[in-house]
Amino acid sequence: MATDFWGQELHIGDPVTYIEFKYRNLDHGVIVNLGDKKATIQTDKFKGHPELETKMGFGRTCREYRAIVKEVKSSGV
Repeated sequence: MATDFWGQELHIGDPVTYIEFKYRNLDHGVIVNLGDKKATIQTDKFKGHPELETKMGFGRTCREYRAIVKEVKSSGV
């Protein structure tokens, strides 16, 4: 079972926030694959770009589970 930084269970299709590799920035995306140690994330950064949207390193990236936080919609309270 794959879990994020906070121990929340991760599934394909979950929206997540993750740490960019070699940077201190956060980015958003959706999990498209779960591996043994890392998740593949479809990033929002190149959404709609004809060549880079699904290219690894641009529109897709892999992150260790400890560098991912599952986004949870607030109840609006």
